[in-house]
Amino acid sequence: MVRKKMVRVPSEQIETIDFVKCDLCGETNSKSETEWDTERFDIREVEIRMNIGNTYTDSGNGEETRYHICPDCFTDKLMVWLKEQGAIETKTEWDF
Repeated sequence: MVRKKMVRVPSEQIETIDFVKCDLCGETNSKSETEWDTERFDIREVEIRMNIGNTYTDSGNGEETRYHICPDCFTDKLMVWLKEQGAIETKTEWDF
């Protein structure tokens, strides 16, 4: 669940993320929709979404479904359930 708030900026009003709450355990996060609070230099990002629609040469439309799940629930609940269903994970190393 993403909760947004309206922020008044001189002469305009903008919408920013107030916090993101894990849809499973309720842990809150104030960074972004995918990046969960971590120590400096650590990364803990989770993004679970599905897009369904149509794309054409010059236009497109569709619908996105998104779940906000913290890294702990992703590892301890979702990955366990997916493996029980027969899913095989794909891991890719990255470096820069």
